[in-house]
Amino acid sequence: MFGLGDSGGRMRNEMDGSARQVVQAHTITGGVRFETVPGLSPGSVPPVRPPFGKLDLPVRGRDQTLTRLEVLLRPGPDRVALLHGLGGCGKTTIALALARRALERGVTVLWVSGATETDLQAGMRQVAVRLGAEQRSIEQAWGGGANAADLVWSLLEAHHDRWLLVIDNADDPAALGGVPALREGANWWREVGSDLGAVLVTSRYGDHFTWNSWCLPLRVGGLAAPDAAQVLIDATGGRAGAREDAESLATRLGGLPLALRLVGAYLAEANEVPWSVAVRTFADYAGVLETGELADDEPTQDLARTWDLSIDLLTRLGHTGARPLLGLLCHFGDSAIPVRTLLEPAVVTRHPQLCGVGAVQLWKVLTELANVGLIDLVREGGDTTEPWVEIHPLVREIGRRRARRDGTAPGYLEVCARSAAEAVEAEHLESPEDPDRWPFWRSLTPHVLWMVRMAVPEALSPGAVRDVVRVATACARNLRELGLYDRAADELTAIVALSVTRLGETDALTVDAYHCLASAHHAMGRYDIALDEYRRVLDIRRRTVGMDDLLTLPTRHQFAYALHDLGRLAEAEAEFRALLAVRREVSGTTDVRTLSTWQRWARVLHDQGELIAAENQYTKIAAIQAEHLGPQHRHTLSTRHLIGVVRLGLGDIDGAETETTSVLRARLATLGTRHPSTLITASQVALLHHLRGRLSEAITDYRAVLDAQTDLLGPEHPHTVITRRRLADALSARGRYAEADAERRKASESGGPAAEGPGPARFV
Repeated sequence: MFGLGDSGGRMRNEMDGSARQVVQAHTITGGVRFETVPGLSPGSVPPVRPPFGKLDLPVRGRDQTLTRLEVLLRPGPDRVALLHGLGGCGKTTIALALARRALERGVTVLWVSGATETDLQAGMRQVAVRLGAEQRSIEQAWGGGANAADLVWSLLEAHHDRWLLVIDNADDPAALGGVPALREGANWWREVGSDLGAVLVTSRYGDHFTWNSWCLPLRVGGLAAPDAAQVLIDATGGRAGAREDAESLATRLGGLPLALRLVGAYLAEANEVPWSVAVRTFADYAGVLETGELADDEPTQDLARTWDLSIDLLTRLGHTGARPLLGLLCHFGDSAIPVRTLLEPAVVTRHPQLCGVGAVQLWKVLTELANVGLIDLVREGGDTTEPWVEIHPLVREIGRRRARRDGTAPGYLEVCARSAAEAVEAEHLESPEDPDRWPFWRSLTPHVLWMVRMAVPEALSPGAVRDVVRVATACARNLRELGLYDRAADELTAIVALSVTRLGETDALTVDAYHCLASAHHAMGRYDIALDEYRRVLDIRRRTVGMDDLLTLPTRHQFAYALHDLGRLAEAEAEFRALLAVRREVSGTTDVRTLSTWQRWARVLHDQGELIAAENQYTKIAAIQAEHLGPQHRHTLSTRHLIGVVRLGLGDIDGAETETTSVLRARLATLGTRHPSTLITASQVALLHHLRGRLSEAITDYRAVLDAQTDLLGPEHPHTVITRRRLADALSARGRYAEADAERRKASESGGPAAEGPGPARFV
């Protein structure tokens, strides 16, 4: 993906002291930087000093890291430290800040570039000169007559003052003698034996096993938003906009110091231009970054060249799959990528540039990408849990942009779509609605829904579009089950649009997506819209597969359900009764879908005022559900909730309270506090408090439920309106009439029902 040759990737690390001259520390030509120190005679050997000209701006957000590194400046066991991370994350800046602190405390600081073996050799030779080695010994060591590393290390260990050796940009282990030397503590990489000395290395390569156990590894990440924003403000002199805009842009740049410096320098220059320019402020830059309208010579191209060097390093180390694998990772969504779920080797290696890569090799390339900081491999619960891949947002952005430019994006997206499809194929039919599988869907959903938006512009093949539509519809079902109705409807609108455009309106996958969109509108309380959409789906099903086909029955169920919620009880009862007969014949009495239709039919009886008949039906259904689905299954809890409601209608407050509070405990444990089903039961418990005369408890609970429902469902949702009216009744009973009237006005303005009416089961 990051395809830049070595000749184009070399970047000189020089800074003239101007805040506008921005560079990436990669090589310090000549190996070391010399500065004249007053008091030395013309014939004296100049000291090897750090390039402090790079610290032209304040160092922001690194106090914690510098505090940890200060152990190197004190006697103790930690004598060697490694700063590692993504190219451009600020490793050199931190090393310079530590070097400055060291000099202020009287520590001798020796700064050497480790970018190449030539740089390192030249730098270490100057270290030998600085430490007083005889010219004859130096010539012998670097002429092959003796070991140069032995000479330098003997001089360091014998040095009578405190010293700090910094080896900057030691990205390639070969420069320090190769991986075996690093692991054995040989050649230039050795354990410090003197309490007077310490070594600090900066490197993109962060494999702890390679660098040896006596090295203190510190990973350098991005800056927090406030610190990152301050870097932008520092670089622009505060002339590019408000702090909130700077924070927004800094977040978009992932807090990466090099990106912040490059963008800040660009905006500083733009504000010097006397003519009108399109990008002059933080907000301007964030806008064009979002739309991808930056030209090829803008700051992100410098970042790309920086990261190319990391890919080139891995290629030299034999990991030829690093470039295409990183390209593939960039084409998943913007969330962490579950490795076992979405990076199955048998699927990943279908990409032409990854053919023949086995599982062990694939894992090795992933770990090497992490070692150079281009990705992070994290485990949320320790070494036994699934690893996740996290990618810096700018790495992902640049990877996608390059793939679009060179035409490789569709190939990457095709593999991503197939990976998601194969992961879902192992799931059972009701998996999106199963709380035990919700973590799986949570890990999958952001990636699949992003593919929906990429499928048309990237011209995916029909097979890949089918994969995306099928899996995305299941993900949207999960969002609906989680109670995220608005988001489910938005996503399904996009899914339907994709499917109609690429597969056709009557394709089975399109019709499934239509059905799920109607269901989302239904859950949001948009009953008229839902009924019309169910009717459209039924019309297509009638023409293509018939009304008694298994594909049609779920829509018939939802159509009757919408009639019920619209108060058209006689029509709903007839539809459910007819459907229940078909369900029993086709699937049997104990099938989960039969039981669902049976329960809905009993709800209609409940709302028609046949409370005893409804209670009898609920009791039979709950017993079968508990036996076949389990007592804590969401369907069992739904029916038990209805038992509590109908008992209250029959005047059995004790029985109602026992059942309803038990269901609330179970729903809190399985669904959490903010799920719509939990809130419905909590509202019912508050009603029982009210009827028991516990008005303070009722008002407190109603307000908590109302706040959550308003936030989750909106003020106009029927569930929200019902809770608000119940709160008004409780306030009136408490004598707080003004508050009660205010709540009733809000309920009326929301357009909800004037009262709960004869059919409370419609709202549970």
